[in-house]
Amino acid sequence: TTLLAMLAVTQSQRNKFQSAVPNATKAADMEPNDQELAKLATRLLLDGGRLREAISRLHPIQSQASSDSEIAMMVVRLRLLKHQYREAREAADVARQADNSSQGLIELAGVFESARQDECAVEFYRKALTVGHYPEALLGLARLAANEQRRNDAKELLISALNLEQK
Repeated sequence: TTLLAMLAVTQSQRNKFQSAVPNATKAADMEPNDQELAKLATRLLLDGGRLREAISRLHPIQSQASSDSEIAMMVVRLRLLKHQYREAREAADVARQADNSSQGLIELAGVFESARQDECAVEFYRKALTVGHYPEALLGLARLAANEQRRNDAKELLISALNLEQK
């Protein structure tokens, strides 16, 4: 199982999802009680857009979403991929229970941004910035401003992201 899991990871890093998914699912099937293998298989299924299979893999481990930020993030991604935006927002609240760090907020914002849910993405980026200076959040806000044709705002945000004096 370890070899299959490692093979799946390396294949996914090379964007070989058609090969990675079977290896990850085989590894997860060989050890059904291993939560890390289940998470790997689910993440790869989500990355590959195989939602039905991802749902069946995520269902047994979904109850641990409030304590495991990786599972919580997969639930958010699944809801967004299924265009269940209200449920995605509720899942984001659970994800924040699991990980309310600035990095967790930035990751949530990125997931919502990639799903073109700009209002939620802006909210999470701004919450991360209330804690400290995070250039990633400023870059995300700049991308969103540029998408809305607010070039001056985008320029100011990009300049703020380059501030090397703030911690």
